[in-house]
Amino acid sequence: LESFQAAAMLNPNSLENLKQVGRSLYLLGRHKAALDIYAEAAKLSSQDPELLHNQGVCLVYLNDYSKAEECFKKALSVQKTEHSYSQLGKMHILRGDTDGALAIYKKAVENFPENSELLSVLGLLYLQMGDTQRAFEHLGNAMTYDPQNTKAIMGAGSIIQDHGDYDVALTKYRVAASVTPESHALWNNIGMCFFGKKKYVAA
Repeated sequence: LESFQAAAMLNPNSLENLKQVGRSLYLLGRHKAALDIYAEAAKLSSQDPELLHNQGVCLVYLNDYSKAEECFKKALSVQKTEHSYSQLGKMHILRGDTDGALAIYKKAVENFPENSELLSVLGLLYLQMGDTQRAFEHLGNAMTYDPQNTKAIMGAGSIIQDHGDYDVALTKYRVAASVTPESHALWNNIGMCFFGKKKYVAA
């Protein structure tokens, strides 16, 4: 941080130096101070997508969701990135706006169809809304691009489990167990699969 601050003092018109100072402050949890630096940087370039995104992230930490949303939307209007779509979608989820989140993640997947994280969240949103067919399709696509995506595995496994295909669900959960062996939800689902198979001792 001190090195970046010194560089910014030597060259106050360097956007990159200011962005690095802001990023360092953000990483230190000093979100308000980071925002002040980003405001200075915005005077040099108001259309920098990384700068707009980082301002949005700081505003989320400061619970200023409306301004954060504005920053993410501006960032996306300049350059479409997975991170800005993801942050914008998460904001809608935090506010309980499932329809808004669904619209954001659908747009994100149109632009980044091979991003397993975006696909898995979209699948889970469909699952939450009761549309298991679309949920399974997107969760399956997420696992195609990242076979160890635990969100996708858990979501797809629960759909399979609900249809009574316990052995197939257990196969999926086995992969998830190698990645996140400490997941309570995972072991709960595994236990319910054994319960469904009437293997009560294993459950």
